[in-house]
Amino acid sequence: MTSAEHQAAHQAAPNAGELLRRLVGREIRTVAGAVNTIIEVRPPDVIVATGKSPAGQPVPIASVEQALHRLAADGTIPIEPSEIGYRSAFIGAVLKTLPGSRVEGRKPPVIHWSPAPRDAASLDDDDPRWAQHTGGSGHDHDPEWVLPDDLSKAEAFYGHLTERARIIIDLLIDHPGRQLDVAEISALSGNALGGAHAIAGSLQPLERLRVAAGRRYPFYWWGGQKGQTRYAMKPSVAELFRRARAALVEGRQPVAGGKPGVSYRPQDESVVVAPPAPSVSADPDSFGHGLRAHHRLQNQLAQFVTAHGLRPLSPRESPNYDLAWMTGDKAMTVVEVKSATEGNEVRQLRMGLGQILDYASSLRISGFTVQSVLYIEREPAGARRWLDITAGAGVLLVWPGTEDRLGL
Repeated sequence: MTSAEHQAAHQAAPNAGELLRRLVGREIRTVAGAVNTIIEVRPPDVIVATGKSPAGQPVPIASVEQALHRLAADGTIPIEPSEIGYRSAFIGAVLKTLPGSRVEGRKPPVIHWSPAPRDAASLDDDDPRWAQHTGGSGHDHDPEWVLPDDLSKAEAFYGHLTERARIIIDLLIDHPGRQLDVAEISALSGNALGGAHAIAGSLQPLERLRVAAGRRYPFYWWGGQKGQTRYAMKPSVAELFRRARAALVEGRQPVAGGKPGVSYRPQDESVVVAPPAPSVSADPDSFGHGLRAHHRLQNQLAQFVTAHGLRPLSPRESPNYDLAWMTGDKAMTVVEVKSATEGNEVRQLRMGLGQILDYASSLRISGFTVQSVLYIEREPAGARRWLDITAGAGVLLVWPGTEDRLGL
């Protein structure tokens, strides 16, 4: 690497804790293709679930930090235990998520990293090409995001992003002013987003968030032939959202007003949201039966809590849990609700477990004692195994008919 490339790499290299928190609940793949899931960042360790250890095993954050520093310094790093430690496969999976990384070779595989410096391809805030965007609803008439005035709005917006939307927004934050086409977004996401339809579908839920913020979408897009659509974020907006992301992932943002929630907001059980395009891999709880089942379960549990003399809560801002209630002055139960079918219950259990651990961690940072609950639509196949897995993570697994486990 040249001296300029070294400087760019050190500037672009994220803090290991920040990087790992951004990946909580997301499936990442090792160089060999095995799935790892970060369940929780619990310093000095990160808790990682694998096929062999679904309840999660600790990996020292320092091991990831050392590999990041080496990759930033050398531009390459071999993925094998003798080089980066006994959890080299997981560390390699994390390093693969860095924008600009690529894998070469097999024995051993080597990760190369050359973060792109700001250059002529990056648009400044006043570049006339922003005004030439394809536009549409939510892009043309609403106010632009302003740094630093909109920081609290940006925190609320970022804190409510779905997993796939967050991947895209993170890429745009990390490439301020740069127009990324579909192929680049797909490659930089580690192929978590498979094409134009997947990207567009992942951004669809942002409409609700930007309306709540009273702002335009935080990104611009330019239409083109198949695969040529481009997305970008103004540098000032990217900096605003970088600060919002840092406040959330580092746990510096306290619970709004020192209070963990507001009075419960009943959910619409008859809501109709059209499914995304067939090529889009979406959250099952974001449309159709899954969304209605999610709302029904959430209302059902809120009524159960009320019947036992407790006050159900909805989130004020972040973390975006589904339901909670106080059991003491600084003690609370927080719930993640998941619909489930025979075909998707394993995915839903894994996703829900990662989410509830993330929410609980944020609340503990703000000084609350938390009991975590995963409330799923049906008794899962292999229920005993899943009860053991969740109990090992400090989470109560409950489904309709077993609410007595809540001890109300």
